[in-house]
Amino acid sequence: MRKPAILGGELAFKEPLHVGHLNLPDREVLYQYIDRIFDSRWLTNNGPFLREF
Repeated sequence: MRKPAILGGELAFKEPLHVGHLNLPDREVLYQYIDRIFDSRWLTNNGPFLREF
Protein backbone atom coordinates (compact mmCIF):
# COMPACT_ATOMS: atom_id res chain seq x y z
CA MET A 1 0.00 0.00 0.00
CA ARG A 2 1.36 3.37 -1.01
CA LYS A 3 1.32 6.18 1.51
CA PRO A 4 -0.27 9.46 0.42
CA ALA A 5 1.93 12.42 -0.36
CA ILE A 6 2.65 14.98 2.33
CA LEU A 7 -0.38 17.18 3.00
CA GLY A 8 -2.47 15.08 0.58
CA GLY A 9 -0.70 16.36 -2.55
CA GLU A 10 0.11 14.41 -5.68
CA LEU A 11 2.88 11.81 -5.52
CA ALA A 12 6.11 13.06 -7.10
CA PHE A 13 7.22 9.61 -8.32
CA LYS A 14 5.37 6.59 -9.68
CA GLU A 15 7.54 4.20 -7.65
CA PRO A 16 9.20 4.69 -4.27
CA LEU A 17 12.79 5.95 -4.42
CA HIS A 18 15.22 4.18 -2.14
CA VAL A 19 18.34 5.80 -0.70
CA GLY A 20 21.36 4.25 -2.38
CA HIS A 21 19.30 2.84 -5.27
CA LEU A 22 21.32 3.32 -8.44
CA ASN A 23 19.87 5.43 -11.23
CA LEU A 24 22.14 4.49 -14.13
CA PRO A 25 21.64 5.16 -17.84
CA ASP A 26 21.37 2.43 -20.44
CA ARG A 27 24.87 0.94 -20.75
CA GLU A 28 24.96 1.06 -24.56
CA VAL A 29 23.92 4.73 -24.61
CA LEU A 30 26.59 5.52 -22.00
CA TYR A 31 29.29 3.71 -23.98
CA GLN A 32 28.30 5.52 -27.18
CA TYR A 33 28.58 8.84 -25.34
CA ILE A 34 31.99 7.93 -23.89
CA ASP A 35 33.19 6.85 -27.34
CA ARG A 36 32.16 10.25 -28.75
CA ILE A 37 34.13 11.99 -25.99
CA PHE A 38 37.28 9.97 -26.66
CA ASP A 39 36.93 10.24 -30.44
CA SER A 40 36.66 14.03 -30.21
CA ARG A 41 39.90 14.15 -28.19
CA TRP A 42 38.55 17.28 -26.49
CA LEU A 43 38.04 16.54 -22.81
CA THR A 44 38.55 19.95 -21.22
CA ASN A 45 37.24 23.50 -20.99
CA ASN A 46 34.69 24.79 -23.48
CA GLY A 47 34.59 21.60 -25.51
CA PRO A 48 31.38 20.40 -27.17
CA PHE A 49 30.44 18.13 -24.28
CA LEU A 50 30.78 20.89 -21.70
CA ARG A 51 28.49 23.09 -23.79
CA GLU A 52 26.03 20.21 -24.18
CA PHE A 53 26.06 19.65 -20.42
